[in-house]
Amino acid sequence: MRREVGWDDAELEADWEARFAASYEQGARDGSSAYFIAEAGGAIVGSAVALIKRSMSQSYARVKPYGYLANVYVERSHRRAGAGRALTLAAIEWLRSRGCAVVRLQASSEGRPLYESMGFVSSGEMELTL
Repeated sequence: MRREVGWDDAELEADWEARFAASYEQGARDGSSAYFIAEAGGAIVGSAVALIKRSMSQSYARVKPYGYLANVYVERSHRRAGAGRALTLAAIEWLRSRGCAVVRLQASSEGRPLYESMGFVSSGEMELTL
């Protein structure tokens, strides 16, 4: 997925795979994230990650957490067959069941039509690169 979206492998630490696995294992243990997979013919053909995010205001106000959907990916040969939608729906349901009030994501140009068809809308979020 990283290479397909143009991310540079040089940004990765030498032990990135172990760090990746440890991060997701920790999230599964503490309930802050869940990892979903799509299978076809006994092989993994897609995946998605659901993360529970908390804002500072949750420490003093009755504010629900929000969900973040990350790393939704389906291998090219299995796209447009429902795997991306199924992964996204599973992640949304997991986030809903944990009390999230909203789900956010960063959509690729290829994924945007799927998310829009599911009710996602662009927000006013902005970014400043430092």
